[in-house]
Amino acid sequence: MKKQILLCSAAYLMAATLPASAQATDTTLRSKYECEAIMLEGNKNHYSKNKEWNKIGIFGNGLEKEFVNVSPESKEELKVYRKHKKRSAILLAAGTTVMVTAAFFAPVIVVPVLLTGGATGLTSYYIGAFEMNKSRRHLQKAVWLRNRDVIAKL
Repeated sequence: MKKQILLCSAAYLMAATLPASAQATDTTLRSKYECEAIMLEGNKNHYSKNKEWNKIGIFGNGLEKEFVNVSPESKEELKVYRKHKKRSAILLAAGTTVMVTAAFFAPVIVVPVLLTGGATGLTSYYIGAFEMNKSRRHLQKAVWLRNRDVIAKL
């Protein structure tokens, strides 16, 4: 009888101490997540870390310091983001320039040349917009992987 009471009380004490350690780990994990995780602000050029807003930069230069001690996978996604962002900036600028130039010289040039220039500019512009959207998806994935890596180091 004594052994049964001793075993029951030992089991009860072990069960009572388990949730406390789980709660401590949960609190530590939550505080680390709130301090170290990055949140993007929609399609804007800002991100938040530890309740502080910072700029991403034109090609993600502001995020460089956040991706120092993370996995190569997240660094690769940031690199792909930069590549697509640069390509989109070039295509958007070129498309806009071609369309404006074609419209400006419309009275001087022949109609087929005008239509060809306008179509080329519009196509370039839309491909640039598509690349911009694609780059944003790579940025979101890079930030997600970075947050995963930061929390996994707990």
